[in-house]
Amino acid sequence: MLQKFIGIVIAAGLLAGCGMSVQGRIDYAAQAPRIPTVGAGQSIALGVQDVRPYVLSGESKPSYVTTTRNGLGAVAAYLTTRSEKPLANDLVDAISRALEENGAHVTGTVLSSTQSGDKAFDALSKSGADKVLSIAVREWRTDLYPYRDPMIYLDMSAQVFDKSGKLLGENTVTAKGEFVKLLLGQETQYGDGGVAQTYQDKLRELLSAPQIVAALK
Repeated sequence: MLQKFIGIVIAAGLLAGCGMSVQGRIDYAAQAPRIPTVGAGQSIALGVQDVRPYVLSGESKPSYVTTTRNGLGAVAAYLTTRSEKPLANDLVDAISRALEENGAHVTGTVLSSTQSGDKAFDALSKSGADKVLSIAVREWRTDLYPYRDPMIYLDMSAQVFDKSGKLLGENTVTAKGEFVKLLLGQETQYGDGGVAQTYQDKLRELLSAPQIVAALK
């Protein structure tokens, strides 16, 4: 019995070290997507703005990302990011790392949810960077259920501008109640269930679009 308990503790520690969730909480800052070579040698001012309606209204915290539900679908708990920081902070970290791995020099900023597009650009362009990459998050949440596949809801866009404010490229990705296949061994618990990888894939889809790649080069 003791050996079994120690094995469970070690396994949990390994999952945590891999950036997977503990009881549904995901380390989004660790989900840096692998993207095509973009921005090598360039300076990029990155801004992430959380404009999810339930965050803007004050109904949810900026760190909210997940709702766990019971077998009947009723809310069991609301979960935050693993870091307990606002989601926008985690996304700045993840996207910055993805760009820096391609040789770009990144200045990351969390934009105020109430900033207009023009004011957001002005705030980012003050850095004097070669390009401005603005990310707007209109939806980002997961519903976790026991004994069934999680569902994700996502709506985010990316816009790239030059120093003068000219729009060079844009892209949007969405997921409206998309099921995520459970990982082996997680069929009977609230778990990551591939959710972290799915969000990483969505970030890759957002930033790997030809128009975004071309705009950042």
